[in-house]
Amino acid sequence: METEKNFTTAMTAYKNDEYEKCIELFLPIAQGKESDQHILEAQYYLGLLYANGKGVEQDMQQSIYWFEKAAEQNDSYSQDQLARFYYEGELVERDFNKAFYWYQRAAELNFPLSKYVLGVIYYLGQDVEKDVAKAIPLLHSAAESKVPNAPYYLSLIYFNGDGVEVDADKGVYWLQQGAELGDWMAQRTLATLHYNGEHLPKEIENALFWYQHAANGGDDQSACYLTRIYYESKMVPQNLKACAHWAQQARLLGNGCADALWDSAELWRYTDHFYFNDSGAGS
Repeated sequence: METEKNFTTAMTAYKNDEYEKCIELFLPIAQGKESDQHILEAQYYLGLLYANGKGVEQDMQQSIYWFEKAAEQNDSYSQDQLARFYYEGELVERDFNKAFYWYQRAAELNFPLSKYVLGVIYYLGQDVEKDVAKAIPLLHSAAESKVPNAPYYLSLIYFNGDGVEVDADKGVYWLQQGAELGDWMAQRTLATLHYNGEHLPKEIENALFWYQHAANGGDDQSACYLTRIYYESKMVPQNLKACAHWAQQARLLGNGCADALWDSAELWRYTDHFYFNDSGAGS
């Protein structure tokens, strides 16, 4: 009962950004010896706090220590976190073998994100021999668990007939699933199919809908497509205000695809706020 009470207090402190208090409360729980889920959870949160330098100076050695403590006791969240550290190699030295080990451990416990990453690793052949037969069930499981990016890779597999028979209907189905989950890669691809009338009816409304969702989700390429569509496509009336909006969005996302058009069509005139460059033209 005391552990339960202290854990609840620690979580309240965590949600209130009282990180120093969190560490004080989590440490004695994490050091407990009896079998208790709260011990694993406390170890996981300590790993996060040390990794992010919240309530304490960042200390990856301590972070790894606590994550490993929980991971060795089959805490899938800690296993996935360790895998990501070693796979990305940003906070610790990259070590694919350790990453792969922990992803496998977490996937065996049905952790959806780990299944997704393993599926992509096998599908693309990243640091392992490409094995689509292993990738498909992992990606299917992740997609059924609503991991946003997993359906997109399934769509590629079925469109390309990679290890399976070509099946455009399944490819479209998984694209739609990914788009609904907010994956901009799926949204952009679905928009392009609608725009070109490939595997789907040629529908500009749906094309614009999904391009806009993808661009608002951070896809610079979709913002570029929208810029060109509103400027020169025969499928919609020219709309320079919309063109300027998406040109600005592309710029904000780091893509200069519309820079020439911005000046030649004086798109800056169609924005609510515009600025001037050294030559006096809008920018």
